[in-house]
Amino acid sequence: MRGAVELRYVQNDDIAFSAFRQLGVAHSPAFLAVLALVGIIGAVGLAIASTRWCARVGLALVIGGALGNFADRVARGYVVDFIHVHGWPVFNVADIAVVVGVGVLLLSRMRKEKEAPPSTVA
Repeated sequence: MRGAVELRYVQNDDIAFSAFRQLGVAHSPAFLAVLALVGIIGAVGLAIASTRWCARVGLALVIGGALGNFADRVARGYVVDFIHVHGWPVFNVADIAVVVGVGVLLLSRMRKEKEAPPSTVA
């Protein structure tokens, strides 16, 4: 095995893990851009409605990563992935932001549930 992390240029014209291709779902760059835009708008709405700072940080990371990949799709018709960690698909910095953001959101949610007083049923 070479190094654990390698730089590798990949033109990703699918979603994460080539899920659409594996499922046999037809897609176009325009469809993926619209799908990303809908997700970004939804995440912005959640960020505006959120009152917890850690949820806002998580959503900001998700939005930033999604915008990065969206910009690639609009400009090129595909996302440029370039980080290859042995045993994982090739990804990019925007993907890292999305994954870390989702992790922060999950932690925020777990903290919220832990802090909430137990509900009583009458």
